[in-house]
Amino acid sequence: MPPPPTDDAPSGWFVLNDFTKTIITLSSALFALSVTFSANLLGKTTAEYQIVLLVASWVGLALSIAFGVASQGLLINYLRVGKNGGATVGCANLSFLLVSVSVLLFLAFALATFNGAGNSTSDVLSALPKARDAVRQASGISTLQMKAEFATSQEREKTIEYLFSTGVGGDKYRVTWDASTGKAIRIVKEEAVAPVAAPKLSVSDVQSRLLQLGYVVGPIDGIVGTKTAAAIRRFQLNRGLPVTGTIDAATTIALAPTTRSP
Repeated sequence: MPPPPTDDAPSGWFVLNDFTKTIITLSSALFALSVTFSANLLGKTTAEYQIVLLVASWVGLALSIAFGVASQGLLINYLRVGKNGGATVGCANLSFLLVSVSVLLFLAFALATFNGAGNSTSDVLSALPKARDAVRQASGISTLQMKAEFATSQEREKTIEYLFSTGVGGDKYRVTWDASTGKAIRIVKEEAVAPVAAPKLSVSDVQSRLLQLGYVVGPIDGIVGTKTAAAIRRFQLNRGLPVTGTIDAATTIALAPTTRSP
């Protein structure tokens, strides 16, 4: 026969009841927090072992909640019929053990993630000589002539992109470096583009062109007088050029396309 219900249940069982309730609440809160924060942490890494740590912590927290709830149910049954007391304590202990291990697993995941993000700068610097040497092999240009202009690290793809200037004709090389294999994935030569040279225009050419465009320049006499200088300033202002009042390179380029010598 089960023991009759009594108001004088052993105090230890009430402690166990509060203990399992605390574990269930703690596990649920930690599970929600880990899911919330892991969304940001996962954006910093794709390493397989880190994903395993995260998933293992989630599984542990879920099992901790399950065993905590089971302990609560067994405790109620024990207080009613006096059976399964050992199972009740066992489930409570297992629930506590699981939540402890899960917290450690999640901390390991977070530390590994932040440590990997912190090492991105050192990875860029450590791979720089190898990337420079890869450009040397592809171009035949001495590494002494190369200068790294910038480097960017893509953590998710585990790649680093370098841009090297060679000092040879203004050519540059863009290197995509695979940080996981330590090899160059792609080397692209970016040839220098010659700047647009300002055409050679005489003052008379400029005056003629401004006159064609409707500006008042005065006589076309090859002299930059007051009216010609004012016309140049208005032209520069209308074209969004620096307003200097002089026939500079930007102004002659803007005037050149349809300029005709008289």
